[in-house]
Amino acid sequence: MSGILEITGALLALAYLVLATMRRWWAWVPYTLSSLLYFPVFWESGLIFNALLQLFFVGMGVRGLMSWRDERSEEHTSELQSH
Repeated sequence: MSGILEITGALLALAYLVLATMRRWWAWVPYTLSSLLYFPVFWESGLIFNALLQLFFVGMGVRGLMSWRDERSEEHTSELQSH
């Protein structure tokens, strides 16, 4: 089970890198999911602090998603106001 989680987490992390490079706001989704999948992998391996770090990354992913969404909303609002 852990092997599947690791492979899926790695693929999601790679998807994040590609999407972030393309400056897509939804890149934060695979980032967050990857961290969620890595949490049990590290926990079961006895790497408790690395597991806890993944929870921090999940929080940062949620924050990044919200921040980027808000930024996009502000851009859209300013476009509407300029017309």
